[in-house]
Amino acid sequence: MSRLILAAGVLGLPLLVTAQPPTPSQTLDRVGVEQRIGERVPLDLRFTDRHGDSVTLGNLIDGKPALLQLAWYDCPNLCDLSLRRLGSRLSEVKFQPGEDFRVITVSIDPREGADAADRALAAPAAEEDAEFTPEGLEAMYAATGGYPYFIQAYGKTVWDLAPRSPITADDVAVAAPEAERELAVGFFGSRYERATPAERDYLRAMADADSGEDPVGAVATADVAAVLGKKPQSLSPARDALLKKGLIYSGERGRIAFTVPHFGRYLRDHA
Repeated sequence: MSRLILAAGVLGLPLLVTAQPPTPSQTLDRVGVEQRIGERVPLDLRFTDRHGDSVTLGNLIDGKPALLQLAWYDCPNLCDLSLRRLGSRLSEVKFQPGEDFRVITVSIDPREGADAADRALAAPAAEEDAEFTPEGLEAMYAATGGYPYFIQAYGKTVWDLAPRSPITADDVAVAAPEAERELAVGFFGSRYERATPAERDYLRAMADADSGEDPVGAVATADVAAVLGKKPQSLSPARDALLKKGLIYSGERGRIAFTVPHFGRYLRDHA
């Protein structure tokens, strides 16, 4: 509900109840931009993150400057362009996203879930007279964890390598190594390099402590300490620094997880 209210407030779009739905031109006539320069967004606004956990905006920002991007998977025009443009511009700034500031993408449609990620793949394919099989979509979501950046990276690689339509789970499996190699260099590697040697030890220990039982890969801080053979209190500086850099997060007391899917797998394979 918070997402919908936030979007309506930013766009200045009245919430209408009519017997007949307005035409597109009538809707556009009612859209405006209401600038609220200098006003604050309430930090107690509550959202559901990609793991299904309830979090506040304050939890996500964690005391840092933040860029709030409003979008949604089913956006027909500007959202994809805006997200891609944002990604290219962020690579040009001298500050590190996650470390120096937060970048938070909020869906303005509270109904969206994992199926929205499927549509993000299926719709562009349909425009090219291609399609994914249901098993192919399931394989894509399993490989990407629904993470938008990964969906784009995997989608491009699978599209380039698939010999024909429909794109199947086998096609995803064939393309996965190439997609993972690109992510290892351009995404995971750059995140790993931001950590100090002590922080890298902590990250690797998190990966080793993951039993695979938790759906988001969360591990107990005590288990991480056990892997390193140290007391949990002695590892607090490394853990706190990783939290501030946006490389890990804590969804509940005493447990931590990586902020992006498959980072643990990358660490087990490469670090």
